[in-house]
Amino acid sequence: MNAFRSSEQANTLTRRHLLKLVGISLVGAIAGACAPKAEPTAGAAAATEAPAPTKPAAKVAPVKITAGAWAIATYAELQGESYKRFSEQSEAVDVEWLQMPWADYWTKMTTLLAAGAAPEISLYTPETFLDHAARSAIRSLDSLIDRDGYDLSDFYKVLVDMSMWKGKMGAIPAYHSPIVCFYNKTILSEAGAEFPKETWTWADLREAALKATDADKGIWGFGLEREMWAPIIWSNGGEVWNDDFSASRVDEEVFVNGLQWWGDLRNVDHVAPSPAEMADMKTEMLFQTGKLTMVFHPLSRSIPWVDAKVPFEWDLGWAPKGDQGRSLRLGAGVWGITKDCKPELVDAAWDAIKWVSGPEEGNIWAGLHINVPARKSVAESPAFLDTPPPESLGIQLEMMPYARMPYKLPGSSEWWNNILSNGVILVELGEEKAADQMQEVKKLLDQWLVDNPMSKWTELV
Repeated sequence: MNAFRSSEQANTLTRRHLLKLVGISLVGAIAGACAPKAEPTAGAAAATEAPAPTKPAAKVAPVKITAGAWAIATYAELQGESYKRFSEQSEAVDVEWLQMPWADYWTKMTTLLAAGAAPEISLYTPETFLDHAARSAIRSLDSLIDRDGYDLSDFYKVLVDMSMWKGKMGAIPAYHSPIVCFYNKTILSEAGAEFPKETWTWADLREAALKATDADKGIWGFGLEREMWAPIIWSNGGEVWNDDFSASRVDEEVFVNGLQWWGDLRNVDHVAPSPAEMADMKTEMLFQTGKLTMVFHPLSRSIPWVDAKVPFEWDLGWAPKGDQGRSLRLGAGVWGITKDCKPELVDAAWDAIKWVSGPEEGNIWAGLHINVPARKSVAESPAFLDTPPPESLGIQLEMMPYARMPYKLPGSSEWWNNILSNGVILVELGEEKAADQMQEVKKLLDQWLVDNPMSKWTELV
């Protein structure tokens, strides 16, 4: 006879056994009732005393926390689903998802932080992470990482570096997206121009743009995307600030020449459309409609082109080299725990972040190409690489050693957006020469440094 009984057999035997025991008990009870009564002894009384019934343990309700992000393509919705899956598998934590448009989200965050009521978890860009970390609005994760032995080696180093402030880890990388050159293969082939390749220089980009531009057909060789001018300056040795952030460098020759070259693509070479010629169309839409040959964009901008099944061939190309090598801007997102997370909820928030940042969750959305996974094990796997278009998807990973964050100083919403970018726009529009405009910008930036010295910025909570 098999020693391992089926569950059905086990249940049958159990029921029979119980019935037998019940029968014996009943017989015993009847016999006892017919027998003459005897005076109980103290010991007997104690032996027959029924044990006090035990109450079933009350189910503990899960703690509730909130995670927030701005709406970026479909990434935010997918992350909301990821937190939902975490809540479903966790009996201890329930995560509420907060999502709204970019401007609304940070306005709301500012209000909530001032009231001490910000969500426990927030998604940050490199610049918003710096701004919040430097104002002690984000908690340090060092003690949690050390306690759990949490391995950061699977994340790209540049993402780990941008998740730190003053030597402390304040966030866990969520995604990244090197800003690369998207190009229309059909137009470049018909124009007899080279595709962007590893040896490409900025002069090669200009030459290809000149060949591809066809005013009669309304085709432009290149698009000046806002804030994508920095790589030409970096790759030639220029910087916004000096090493100790005591002065700006925007008036230096290498910075001025690079910025002027960028503006001349539109105003001298006429390979890039003016705002009027764009007719309120964004560069990604011009590319999608076959009117723009090359443009610098993050991967997420290509989603509409895939969905629309554009009637031309397109791909990713290498970022051009300058005199000092290659450099490209890196977009990214990181998850952090806000200062308003109560101490008793920190572990819950940390567990949620570990879940959504794990490789299993990364594999779920890797093939959608919304962004590049932050984990090397996911980004370098078939889940991401074997799901074209674009054909040369791996170029994004090959260019990671050259990627860098654009903001190295807090307060970028003021010094980058309001001072520097406004000056650059005037050069792009052809209204000012770079040399003259950067002299004025330098004065404003240096004064901003006086008003906002490094000593002003505080540490992580």
